[in-house]
Amino acid sequence: MFFNADSSMGEQATIGRFMPAATRIALEMAEQKARDDLQRYVSRF
Repeated sequence: MFFNADSSMGEQATIGRFMPAATRIALEMAEQKARDDLQRYVSRF
């Protein structure tokens, strides 16, 4: 598969390839926490 230089998908693939595993894990954990917080906030109503 070929990516356009300016396509966001290609950009994400490049970032994913070069990002250290620890950074990727930290981002995933932050994303999970944000999702959990949002879920708690929504469930109040």
